[in-house]
Amino acid sequence: MKDTFLLARHTGELYSYDPENNPVAQHEEVALPPALSSIVQAMPEADRQKIIDGYRRGLSMARRIDFLFAMRYGPADPNACLRQELFGKPNPVTLDVGSDHYGVLDIYTTDGSNC
Repeated sequence: MKDTFLLARHTGELYSYDPENNPVAQHEEVALPPALSSIVQAMPEADRQKIIDGYRRGLSMARRIDFLFAMRYGPADPNACLRQELFGKPNPVTLDVGSDHYGVLDIYTTDGSNC
């Protein structure tokens, strides 16, 4: 299995989770999960705060959380290509989005001029 992000043609990162640009993801819960909360309670205050700050910083970072995999890649046609893009991004007028993360779409075409 291969990550199609590594195989596809695209420009830059494709972050499917992006709190900076997705209003739904911006409202993610910043409260610690119960398991993490119970672990940090036993730590010294300075260490506890480092963990909490790191957790919240991590939540606010754009990242790839959705992956598509291909069992093999090597089209019979050398002109073929695989492109990857995101869908479900905010509408520029209403900023409506349907989820806290965008969908990932792989587009395989035998017409390499579309890449």
